[in-house]
Amino acid sequence: MVKFDYSYYCDVFGGKAGEDEFSRYAPSAFDVISLLIGRDAEGFTEPAVLRALAAEVDHLISNAQTECGITKESLGDYSVSYGKAGTVAASSLPVSSEAVTALTRAGLITRWA
Repeated sequence: MVKFDYSYYCDVFGGKAGEDEFSRYAPSAFDVISLLIGRDAEGFTEPAVLRALAAEVDHLISNAQTECGITKESLGDYSVSYGKAGTVAASSLPVSSEAVTALTRAGLITRWA
């Protein structure tokens, strides 16, 4: 039986994050995917859920690495505001479009944040 762990993330999904980073973001990935499928994702062995979990881990890591914290800059009369256009969140966590696609194709997505 295949389960979602660091071995699956690296060997099957092809994830590149280190084990510490994976361990830090996997619980949040479980939270997001659980919200999307309407039940606890822990223990799921369906390929679509495993793929969604791995994609969500990558997405959370990527999102954390690109956070700059600057929302507005000004120089004289010129100012610019930054935002994350097109970012969708569930419980304030960014949602991976790859995870949504995997779950939708398998008919597992029950709600959209």
